[in-house]
Amino acid sequence: MKTFVALISLLVLSVSVAHAQETPRMGGVLKVASIGEPPTLDLQATTTVLTYEIMWHVHESLFTYDRAWNPIPLLADTHAVTDRGLRHTITIRKGVRFHNGKEMTAADVVASLKRWGRSRPSARCSGPGWKASRPRTRTPS
Repeated sequence: MKTFVALISLLVLSVSVAHAQETPRMGGVLKVASIGEPPTLDLQATTTVLTYEIMWHVHESLFTYDRAWNPIPLLADTHAVTDRGLRHTITIRKGVRFHNGKEMTAADVVASLKRWGRSRPSARCSGPGWKASRPRTRTPS
């Protein structure tokens, strides 16, 4: 009998908690607590985890990872490696827009890579031959 009463009580509590949840809606304010104030919100200028934890919700990269931690395209569409692994050609996705509505171009990606190389000496691509090439536009076929 005690087991039956316990099961009924648990059932009533779980139904009332599930019913009390709000229906998801867009907008509003999200309040979070963090361990401090980030020194900057510029991901390329810092290595602090606090900045990363906040700004990864804002920035997207050319690649991300799948469940097995293999790199997969995110803003990139395709990726080809040639010249014995020395040349990487990345085609970006079409239709990706910035917050101001401007469509992302290859020139934007090259500018970001060059800025990253200037602002984070510890993260620079090494070697005298490394450079972000001029963006090439492809005419539709």
